[in-house]
Amino acid sequence: MFELDTVATFVAGLSISGVTVLDYSDLTASMAGRDGPTLYPNVAADVVVQNLTRDTVGGGTVALQTLEYGIPYRLLYAELGTERDLSDVIPGEITVMKAIFTALVQNDTPVLGGSSVDLKIDNVRLGGTVADLAARPFHGVDFVLRVMEFIN
Repeated sequence: MFELDTVATFVAGLSISGVTVLDYSDLTASMAGRDGPTLYPNVAADVVVQNLTRDTVGGGTVALQTLEYGIPYRLLYAELGTERDLSDVIPGEITVMKAIFTALVQNDTPVLGGSSVDLKIDNVRLGGTVADLAARPFHGVDFVLRVMEFIN
């Protein structure tokens, strides 16, 4: 139950062309100097548990339950100042996000840590400035990966 780290490791294991995908154990403060776009679980944002629903009667270890939560993700596309303006950045960000979304949609129902899960992309913010963990500015994208775990 609450397979947060397992979901992040699963996502990091996806093969997404041209994107370095990290999980919690791979994070460093500065992401500067990395080759190409980098996707990682955004530890600077809150993981939000939305709901724990008991789907059948019985105690916690017997009843079928559904746990729903969101894991914030951040894509660092390019360091600020490496491109001339947004018209140079946005088309590339869109291409990379298509590849990320395609990989997630094609792998959206894995069994992780003994729980079946359903993954859904939500709350996408494209075209802005984001910061790495050392507060260095990047062109990037934030989104939430909604996780629904089916327990027991």
